[in-house]
Amino acid sequence: MNKTALKFISAILLAAIAAGCVACGSSESGLSTNDGTSAPSDSSAVESAGEKSYTDDLPDADFEGYEFRIFSRVQAWYHGEWLTEEQNGDILNDAIYLRNTTVSERFNITFSEMTANNTDTARNTILAGDDAFDVINARCSHAWTYAGEGLLYSVRDLPYIDLSKGYWDESLNECLTICGNKYFAVGANNLTGYDYTHALVFNKQLAEDYQLRSPYELVKNGEWTFDTYSDMVKNVTSDVNGDSVMNEEDTYGFLSQAKAVLPGFWISAGVLSVNKNNDDEPVFTMPNDSKFINVFEKIYQMTWDNDSWYVNNSVTNNDSLLSNMFQSGKGLFMDMTFFFIESLREMEADFGIIPYPKYDESQQEYYSRIEGCELSCVPVTISDPECTSMIIEALACESARLVQPAYYDVSLITKYTRDEESMEMLDIIFNHRVFDLGDTIWCDQLRDGVFKGMFLNNDRAISSKFASMESVMNEQIESTIEAFRSVN
Repeated sequence: MNKTALKFISAILLAAIAAGCVACGSSESGLSTNDGTSAPSDSSAVESAGEKSYTDDLPDADFEGYEFRIFSRVQAWYHGEWLTEEQNGDILNDAIYLRNTTVSERFNITFSEMTANNTDTARNTILAGDDAFDVINARCSHAWTYAGEGLLYSVRDLPYIDLSKGYWDESLNECLTICGNKYFAVGANNLTGYDYTHALVFNKQLAEDYQLRSPYELVKNGEWTFDTYSDMVKNVTSDVNGDSVMNEEDTYGFLSQAKAVLPGFWISAGVLSVNKNNDDEPVFTMPNDSKFINVFEKIYQMTWDNDSWYVNNSVTNNDSLLSNMFQSGKGLFMDMTFFFIESLREMEADFGIIPYPKYDESQQEYYSRIEGCELSCVPVTISDPECTSMIIEALACESARLVQPAYYDVSLITKYTRDEESMEMLDIIFNHRVFDLGDTIWCDQLRDGVFKGMFLNNDRAISSKFASMESVMNEQIESTIEAFRSVN
């Protein structure tokens, strides 16, 4: 494809993206513009966010046909692949294709990608000393382990990656530092960071039928709190058929798999199970965090005590029973990751998207849970850190210009949501995403190992479990800190 044709296609695609950006608010992380204009076609520029505009400031380079090799873990619940074979008319697919073509022509490189459902193959190539991949996209907990094993480049040793640029997510990258070092860079080129984000979808017809206040207005006015949410779900829950048995035939305030309930609400309340100390080391703070305990108890009160949560054993983020119940008007709110919002596309009743509620009105922000994401890693076996880091930086910048708007403004809003107010909500949700290391890196020990079963069984005796949790977590954290200090 010659450069003239590329610029022509770019202009067409950006015009299509801009057409889907009606009334979209500005974003701190460069997600969208607020005036509907498209970005310039120059490959180093991205769409502006408010008055911001980003360039990658990379020097000119010709890598003489170098093959940039990507390894990606691919599963059915996120956009894991970085390459597309051709344009097919789908706006997201074509944006990815155009991004890759732009970077390929700019630096005279080609791309290849190996995909698998785990990253053992990629890890083994590093252990064998093989220069097999420039980037490995791995499950967050696995990537964390690889870094502690000394298998990955630190971002500080990749000369052209500049995390101060707006196409990198500053808050998420700070969550993922350890002992003052960064091994991962989450940005616009990583769609899984959006796919894994949790939000609440709500049935607008049920809200109207029960004469509830607009969730949108509550969010915008800062009044969307635990107490407000609790009142809403309590009023909606009802034994529809009058048989005195609450099951899938009845109506509920909240639909969610069990493992998502506690972390979804505790993160939205601004507390974490694992924090960091002044030395950037993880600390299992929960047992001594009085607010965490209060939040924990409050979650049970507004789910179990008012019967608003539909008790279920689902283990997937898009359980068909829960989804069908929501679409048939059996749930006011449902927890959902953004990847699966497409599944509501055929829903007859209108739905909206909002963040989880704040703990109370004194809380400044609405925080949204990100259930981990695939982390991009650079193996220590690469032969040219300058080339690799330059291509990664260019892909991130070009993703903010093309791929991110296609995902955010077109794929989500134009196709799947039904109103302009949801657009404002997406800015709020994506701008304040939070990793909790106990929900992601150590989910096997905490979220799935303890809290999933506790919530499913209405077990509130958290204090009795502190001793065993502290023993496990302190051992995990101590070994992690020791490993990262050794690597550093």
